[in-house]
Amino acid sequence: MPLRVTGAWMMQKLHFLMLFAALGLMIFPAAGLGAGPRYLFQDLSPYGYVGYGRALDINDSGQVIFNSRKFYTPPGSTTDIGGSGGPASLNNTGQVVGHTWDIDGSQRAYLWTVNQGFQALAQIDLGYSAAYGINNQGQIVGTANGIPVRWDGINSITDLTTLGGLKGPGVGGSAAAINDTGLIACHLDLPDLGQRGALFTGTGWIILDGLIPDGGNCYPVALNNKGEVVGTSATLATGGGIHGFHWANGTMRDLGTLPGRNTSEALHINEAGQIVGTSYNYYYPDPYTDWVAVTWTSAGIQDLNTLVVNLPPKAVLRRAWAINNLGQIVGEFFDGNERPFLLTPLPPAGRVALNLLLLD
Repeated sequence: MPLRVTGAWMMQKLHFLMLFAALGLMIFPAAGLGAGPRYLFQDLSPYGYVGYGRALDINDSGQVIFNSRKFYTPPGSTTDIGGSGGPASLNNTGQVVGHTWDIDGSQRAYLWTVNQGFQALAQIDLGYSAAYGINNQGQIVGTANGIPVRWDGINSITDLTTLGGLKGPGVGGSAAAINDTGLIACHLDLPDLGQRGALFTGTGWIILDGLIPDGGNCYPVALNNKGEVVGTSATLATGGGIHGFHWANGTMRDLGTLPGRNTSEALHINEAGQIVGTSYNYYYPDPYTDWVAVTWTSAGIQDLNTLVVNLPPKAVLRRAWAINNLGQIVGEFFDGNERPFLLTPLPPAGRVALNLLLLD
């Protein structure tokens, strides 16, 4: 069970500890914490939304985007993105991509920045489009008219199926993420193979079978600059449902589930190989409390709720949507309302300080 700290006197000390932890992050980077770091919790609902609040992505500057179409810059600045759709991803320069709805009712991919606002991305045959990922060079990926695409500027769109010999009747899908080397993680609909995960290397394709050999139903959602890919896949495991997977150098690994649950989703991975997501029962009895935010490290799968030193009473971390290269995690929690959260890893020096404060 996580340590739950209450009382005004302790909150004052935790405010000091938050500062101590932030300073410690510059001395003890998250990658060096080893298995099982501990985290400080922050409720981001004052900057996002209460009731259906999710923090969807975080960059290495700590900027966050929310499903409520808000853009947060620490320590407390919020900008309204606007539009009528939703943001999907942001990069380290603060560029945001997603989709919105035009006045004629069509779905349109966009690039947004604080200074320039919305910029509509090029389309194919005036159809629908959505942007799902952006790298630090500003390359964007997503889908247009049911096919995976890449934008190399707001006016330059490429049908990825025309590259590497995939183009043909019935071929479709979407591109979920692109790393700084240009590697793209996609979900493809292939007439002869069904629904498969795939990586576009720039010159060709690597098809991912998923956790069922030749079984399909593989959905990559994120990758890092080392080419490690995470996502979800159908599985033959007892209990059904889907499992999170990790793919690297041709090897597909089943990430498993929390004890007592039969399903997991791997939603993001950072450069250190830390993975975050959720675990639940496929036929879950309670949609609000059965989902549990998880992380995968060298220690295996862990319930994030057990790693937080100041989790409020009745709060349950449900999904971890993203993790940055400092090890900060964003997602959603439930305490009667759905709210966005931020977890900041507590470095070794901060853990020592915490012990001293708790003994006081």
